[in-house]
Amino acid sequence: MNIDSKTLERLSNLELRQYAGELNAIVGKDRILFEELNESSVEVVMIAPREICDDRLYDICLSMHKKHEMFFMLRHRILDKLSKKYEELKAHLLTVLFDGIYVGEPEDLFNYRNGRQTRILYPTKGLGSKLADVTFIDAHPFDIIFENF
Repeated sequence: MNIDSKTLERLSNLELRQYAGELNAIVGKDRILFEELNESSVEVVMIAPREICDDRLYDICLSMHKKHEMFFMLRHRILDKLSKKYEELKAHLLTVLFDGIYVGEPEDLFNYRNGRQTRILYPTKGLGSKLADVTFIDAHPFDIIFENF
């Protein structure tokens, strides 16, 4: 199933709102799609140059440049690498969203996108930059049209 980029971007923004404390940001058909996509196969393709962010963050993202059995597994792998290999970072400075992998802790990314610079807790080089595209390979079939939702 090919899911349009606007739907993925919208769902990613809803998820950031949820990270920022709006716990009911993803409901109804969006919740169904959220759960479906979490269990779908994905491919990660790097799109940004190395100098855009800290080398350690870039290397973690680069190590994910491949296919993954399920989206949620990609997210867990990145969080695992961040916490085990780079624990001195003290924050999860990569955010895996449905439309890509971004530099920044999720709540900081939300605040950055919404012009709330004073609320950013973990400023980092390249905050808000998209490092990689995430492409859904075989989202499970269910025929719900989400365009202009």
